[in-house]
Amino acid sequence: RRRQWATYLSTRAWRVRREQWIASGNANATCPGCGVALDPRRADVHHLAYPVIPGTEADEDLVLVCRDCHETVHASLDASR
Repeated sequence: RRRQWATYLSTRAWRVRREQWIASGNANATCPGCGVALDPRRADVHHLAYPVIPGTEADEDLVLVCRDCHETVHASLDASR
């Protein structure tokens, strides 16, 4: 399943979805992990939940985070498996 998500996140469909989500005004302006101000064009988008079918994520399951916090979250998730 991880490979399926990695493939999706490298597609044009994800880039369009990401841009639409940011343009909708739903994106947060600061990183919830460290509080740094974010540039939506450069920030990472983290999925709070990973639906079975990539591309069906809800707006509420997306959050902007800085790269450092995103890597920390995923390292923690990987370690807990």
